[in-house]
Amino acid sequence: GAAPAGRGGAVLTALRILLALTVLALVGVSIGAVASIWIPQLVLFQPFAAQVAVAALIAVALGLLLGLRRWVLVPAAVAVWQTAMLLPFLWPGALWTASAAPVTGAPLRVLSLNLWMANPEPQKTVDYLLNSGADVIGTAETTPDWRQRLTALEAAYPYHVDCVYTVPGCGLTLFSKQPIEAFFVGRIRGGPPAVAWIRLNWEGKPLTVSELQVLNPMIGLQRGLQARQAVNLIRYFSAFDGDMVVMGAFHSVPWGPLPREFRAGTTLDNRGRLAFTWPSWAPAAFRLPIDQIFVAGALEARNYHAGPAVGSDHLPVRAEIYRTSP
Repeated sequence: GAAPAGRGGAVLTALRILLALTVLALVGVSIGAVASIWIPQLVLFQPFAAQVAVAALIAVALGLLLGLRRWVLVPAAVAVWQTAMLLPFLWPGALWTASAAPVTGAPLRVLSLNLWMANPEPQKTVDYLLNSGADVIGTAETTPDWRQRLTALEAAYPYHVDCVYTVPGCGLTLFSKQPIEAFFVGRIRGGPPAVAWIRLNWEGKPLTVSELQVLNPMIGLQRGLQARQAVNLIRYFSAFDGDMVVMGAFHSVPWGPLPREFRAGTTLDNRGRLAFTWPSWAPAAFRLPIDQIFVAGALEARNYHAGPAVGSDHLPVRAEIYRTSP
């Protein structure tokens, strides 16, 4: 047909150019995420699959409105590509999860929170934890000052372990309402990361609950520090059997290389659930799911969600843990 004329035609052309540049950027981010296997600096592109998928769908809709019917195949392909990575975590009860199994008994409510050293509202955080209703609370980035503040939890959570004063750079705690039968806190296999775990007698059977914190991937990027921590975690937790919960700040999205390798090298799994936790002050659409809860054995995590903003740059991540066999 005839080319649009005047100011309206110029605006339409500008919109098409802007949309084309946006889609080009989305394609670049998608390719960059894959290329991070060979170029470590591109690891920053990996976490944004959800945001890229949504933006690509918006681009498809705008492209159709602007009459670019063939052109929209490109953002549509990007949306499918990114959604395929998200699907195992968005679809509870799929073939790759155990969510179809019936559960028994009462749940064990667990909560994990990276407290954040620069938290401007520590009392708000403590009040939230104290009134959370969780049976087990794990914290990371617990400084000596934070550990002193957390003494307020000890009346409600009389059983607790930490490595704040005993292991340099280890800021992990675990607070439990139930007696602790065994525990460990410290660095694993002679190096980072640090791990804390407790073993409880829950409904007549042992259950291990662990808290950990993995380095931000941008720290020591060239030396592959996060990848080395992943190797240590896999070797350590692959030796565990039975029912287990591992939670904390993984600083990697569930579809990223660290959780993927962790699932492949252990019996632990985090598929079928997703909670966007960081940064806490961003709208939900712009947050990343870098705090996670894995389970192994005859367990299922239900009511998995992020808690409210309570002063930290991370949101709490919470779940109800059920047994899948009596």
